[in-house]
Amino acid sequence: MAIIGRGQITVHIAEQGEKGDPGESGASSYLHIRYSASSNGNPMVTTPNSYIGIAVTTSATAPTSYTSYAWSLLAGKAGSDGVPGTSSYVHIRYSANASGSPMTTTPNIYIGIAVTTSATAPTSYMAYQWGRLQGETGQPGESSHLHIRYSANSTGNPMSTTPNTYIGTAVTDSATAPTNYTAYTWQRITGMDGADGVDGTSQYIHIRYSANASGTPMTTTVNKYIGIAITNSPTAPTSYVSYTWSQFQGDTGPTGSAGTAGPGIVFRGVFSASTVYYNNTLRRDIVKYGTTYYIYKGTNASSGSWTTTNWESFGAEFTSVATTLLLADLAYIENLGVRNLVTASSGQRIEITSAKNSMAFYTAASSTTPVLEIKTTSDAIYMGQGAGFQIKQTGVNISIFKGYLHQGSEGSGISVPVLPWSQPESIGQHVILQAYTNSATGKYKTGIYIAVSGTHGTATTSDKINGIHIEEGGLFVGGDYTKLRSNNVLSGIVAAGKVSATGTLLKSWVLSFMGGYITSAKTATGKYRITFSNTSYLYGANDYSVIFMPDGPHSNGSTGAYACTMARTSSYFDVWTSDDASTNDCAFTFIVVIMNKFWSY
Repeated sequence: MAIIGRGQITVHIAEQGEKGDPGESGASSYLHIRYSASSNGNPMVTTPNSYIGIAVTTSATAPTSYTSYAWSLLAGKAGSDGVPGTSSYVHIRYSANASGSPMTTTPNIYIGIAVTTSATAPTSYMAYQWGRLQGETGQPGESSHLHIRYSANSTGNPMSTTPNTYIGTAVTDSATAPTNYTAYTWQRITGMDGADGVDGTSQYIHIRYSANASGTPMTTTVNKYIGIAITNSPTAPTSYVSYTWSQFQGDTGPTGSAGTAGPGIVFRGVFSASTVYYNNTLRRDIVKYGTTYYIYKGTNASSGSWTTTNWESFGAEFTSVATTLLLADLAYIENLGVRNLVTASSGQRIEITSAKNSMAFYTAASSTTPVLEIKTTSDAIYMGQGAGFQIKQTGVNISIFKGYLHQGSEGSGISVPVLPWSQPESIGQHVILQAYTNSATGKYKTGIYIAVSGTHGTATTSDKINGIHIEEGGLFVGGDYTKLRSNNVLSGIVAAGKVSATGTLLKSWVLSFMGGYITSAKTATGKYRITFSNTSYLYGANDYSVIFMPDGPHSNGSTGAYACTMARTSSYFDVWTSDDASTNDCAFTFIVVIMNKFWSY
């Protein structure tokens, strides 16, 4: 708040004399104001300046000596810019009573002055300081009246009764205030504007980023740490040490738990009131209604006429979309045409290639050569040799390359892997299975019918024609023991072997489902034992029989030999060889035939 002035004004009010003798005539009081640039008032002028001088006399003529005035600082020295000041307002009211009640804006005997920070005058007489303004009527004294007006200009023109920057005072003998601004003495009541401060210096904020707390190296790309430098130059510092570094991005938090899978969407075509629609945790249905697609949000598994509250828009329908890259979590396309499609850039993937007119399947182990390729070239459909099978032109049989694994040349037929002994009989062993009901009489129906036509050549390089060719694995034909047909007689051949005269097993063969292997040993002269390594398939000693074919002459030079079974268990059988009643060493071949396993006694 600006200081208007400091000091003391003494106003002498003529008191009314005692009743009786007439009192002396009262003297009028005049308020005189001068200004000066000096605190003692010398020299003084009538133009507002830093100091104000006030003199109250009984003469309308102002004193000419600066010593006749009381001097106070009117305007503070110019200083540095401070906190914005608060404007002060002087409010004046009048009253006929010393208490100030009631008060008016019309000059009266008593004057009330209130100084506030609001332009609105207080309405309570208690907010004012009251003093006597008019002396009591003397004989023949004259009253003096102080008149105050305000103006926005130092000249006082125009003036008003509302507090403003400048205040004008006039002391007259009349209670009526002068109407001419020149009748008033004007002075500033708000502080003068201070001198302009020194121009400030522009400052620039420079920001850089870094992956490290030290700030090196730093970049303009947002990263974990941020560096800030404040300079007087618009050019950013190039050294990371010029910046103050702090962490900008928080550390990576722990991985949250996987969210639950959302429902899948199913396109149901054009809306139909008779169709049941679904809205549950696993599925939400989409329909086309008019020209817009909608997703179902009504009661799950319900049907009925179209109700807008049961459906929400699934998005606008576009006639066409042309773009370089399209990313979507899920897409339903009623008609899709593509030139090339790749499910992954490398490794396990599927590729559809327009130029080759093919579909190729790759695995992680075979990422450059497809394990399966379907294409139309000179063949109708060709699936490369690594694929396992090939379908050629119409009318040509299917060519299969060793079942699911191609390791040889074409024409190897079907290769079926032999299951290990640990596999139960109930699974995986029916490689080719055909169920057929014989509905006609006098005819035989077969599960597999093989007809081979051609000429069997005699040269070593010519083809050998076989309806069925069995190599190492042999053949096992199992028949139902309740149906005793002639073709079941030799269905139990399960093992065979050749033993030398010294007991060495020269060759052997065991049916796959029996598993294991056979061993042989010579126990005495002309006595041998053949042992099964796996006996879990045999019920007992009577489950099988053995056929012997001695390979005489035996060791004594005889031309004939005999062989027979002397003992038989589920684990082994003993063989004796001789040329007469005595035993003699002799090589022999044996064939083991299962009996009780498939036959009924």
